[in-house]
Amino acid sequence: MKIPSMKSSAGGSALLLLLALTAPVAQVTAAGIELGNTASFALLALEGGSLEINSAHSIVGNVGYSQNVLVPNAQKVDSFIGSAYVYSGITTTNFNAKVATATYAPTGGIQYGPGAADTLLSNANADAQALQTGLNSLFSSGPVTNLGTLSSNTSLAGAGGLNLFDVTQWQFNSNTLTLTGGSNDWFVFRAGGIDNSWSQSNTVLNGVDPNHVLFYLTSTDTGHDAITVNKDSSIFSGTIFAPGGLVIYHNPATFNGRIIAHAIDVHSDFNISNPTLAVPEPEIYAMLGLGLGLMGWAGRRRKPQAA
Repeated sequence: MKIPSMKSSAGGSALLLLLALTAPVAQVTAAGIELGNTASFALLALEGGSLEINSAHSIVGNVGYSQNVLVPNAQKVDSFIGSAYVYSGITTTNFNAKVATATYAPTGGIQYGPGAADTLLSNANADAQALQTGLNSLFSSGPVTNLGTLSSNTSLAGAGGLNLFDVTQWQFNSNTLTLTGGSNDWFVFRAGGIDNSWSQSNTVLNGVDPNHVLFYLTSTDTGHDAITVNKDSSIFSGTIFAPGGLVIYHNPATFNGRIIAHAIDVHSDFNISNPTLAVPEPEIYAMLGLGLGLMGWAGRRRKPQAA
């Protein structure tokens, strides 16, 4: 779906605020995982982190710069279908100092705080915290399958519901991860440490929704990467969630998912597409709200005059 361009407006901001307040919250249950306000983002840098975008072929989905996020670069995006949300204050100052508006032009515009954008980003960060708490509880209660270090082709079959796996370290180089299951299967991988790697490697999903694949990286060492995804031939599917760590992704690979992390560094002609393409952009709601408002105004105008 091509998202039309939008100029910021008070009405659009009010409707965006309503959406942010009524969006589902993140939660982890026996039936699955709800990402809440983080779901529409392709890239979301969490509070106090950083987000560097320097040369992309394509971004499909929203990009979020949370409170106090540093912005080393925001430039050179060939196609950006979505909106950029920038928290007010220091984040806005950082962003404006680095953004190259000639080459960074999201179709939904750049939405600045304070107001609706701040509310959406704050809610998304609260959901990320809830997701982290829920995942920690989930893995502590089990059952969890320990896969050790993964450095060769790996095939896993779902048993229905949540399928939990502990990984000592990802060392994928020219390997394939094959996941087989049904529409209710979730595959959740927890990996600690640093320097996890996904290089020229592929994901094959047999009956599994890419929205139901989650890579949870627990590292809090932002001086080293929690995981790196690279090389043109890579095919990555799923959400990378690194609430305390750094995620690096580069080269024009195929990435069908999201990166939600403390620090994000994406560069060198990367591509990323949020798999939830059915999530409408705020401008669609703004147009709907305008239409409903005009209908209400017309109805009032048609009221019969008192005799």
